[in-house]
Amino acid sequence: MEKRYEKNLSAFSEEEINRLHYLKICIVGCGGLGGYIAEEMARAGIGMITLIDGDVFDESNLNRQIVCNEKNIGKKKASETKKRIEQINSEIQITAIDEAADEKNCKEVFRDCQVVFDAVDNIPARILIEKKAEEAGVPLVHGAVNGWYGQVCVIYPGDRIIEKIFSDGAAETVNTKEGDRTGNEGAKAGAPAFTPAAVASVQTAEGIKVLLKKESILRKKLLTMDLMDQEYESIKLDG
Repeated sequence: MEKRYEKNLSAFSEEEINRLHYLKICIVGCGGLGGYIAEEMARAGIGMITLIDGDVFDESNLNRQIVCNEKNIGKKKASETKKRIEQINSEIQITAIDEAADEKNCKEVFRDCQVVFDAVDNIPARILIEKKAEEAGVPLVHGAVNGWYGQVCVIYPGDRIIEKIFSDGAAETVNTKEGDRTGNEGAKAGAPAFTPAAVASVQTAEGIKVLLKKESILRKKLLTMDLMDQEYESIKLDG
């Protein structure tokens, strides 16, 4: 086993570390959540990563998006994330799609993946991603942030959780104390760097557990995180 992975042996067996090298994931959205997920997955040694994002970095992203820096303002998020990951782990196969997620590219990419990550910033895109992941038969790891608050859940094909947690009838399960649901990753209310970092880390952990077929996952459960008061709650969702 390579020296770069020896510190991961406290969490994974050598066989599990080797297994990750042959698996493929897709991260939809390369902003606050997606940048952290890509970095953490690269350091874990996931073998193949596809990045989908049609947006470019803006100065307002500097506060929380780990890939964004003063020199890449105006450049494509997916391609810039690819460049950063290549500097971390040159053994990973990385594909950057500098387009917004749509019916076509999600269908083409998801069918070859073992896990898809929802790291987008709006509810219609989340609904599309859940639909295409279900059609491809691929588990989806959802994450969202808003200010000091975040949420994560694991969605398997057929669970159809996104519309449930963002519907008016389920609003109480995802409301922050300010009364705003975390549908937008910092787009309106904003988010400091530590919130997407925390949520993305949980997403990464859940994604790796799915890849390694661990039993303890947040399937049909919504983990809500309040970093202001350090309150965490796992809310059971009926699929």
